[in-house]
Amino acid sequence: MPTPVVDEIRGRVGGTVTVFQRMNAAGDLLRVATNVPNKAGRVSAMLDATGAVLNSATMTPDASAIGNKGGAQAITLAATEMPAHFHGAGISDQGHGHAVGGIVGTGNNGVQGGGTYSGITSGTSTAANSNTTGVRVSSPNGLDTTASAGGGNAHNNVQPTIVCNYIIRVL
Repeated sequence: MPTPVVDEIRGRVGGTVTVFQRMNAAGDLLRVATNVPNKAGRVSAMLDATGAVLNSATMTPDASAIGNKGGAQAITLAATEMPAHFHGAGISDQGHGHAVGGIVGTGNNGVQGGGTYSGITSGTSTAANSNTTGVRVSSPNGLDTTASAGGGNAHNNVQPTIVCNYIIRVL
């Protein structure tokens, strides 16, 4: 919230200001107004007028003015900011079989290609042997892995921060 007296003084001297009123002869003081930034939950960063370390990517708008804030308690990485990595991909074919049925009678009834067949009668079925397909997952990284994920790019890693003076002189 703007405070006209201290904001005017801050504009003239370029620093933070607190105005106290003397309450009695013993020297007790009452704080009347201040523009010292609230640092609750934030770490201090010194003024960075060049933007060499703290810039608009990490601070709002940057670290060139006292009271500017930036950083975050938590961030969610974009896929391009995650370290490059692979995922395992396996397919497990436990084998399978097919029921065979519908061959009826003796002789060559229902048998393709001629010849005779006996041994299965009406209403009987049997199963073919169990087999596996041999299917595997392949990618540029080799068998049983996915393609590379994550880009390994940099991400913002600034804790909640406020630009302020470390030493405040009280006159």
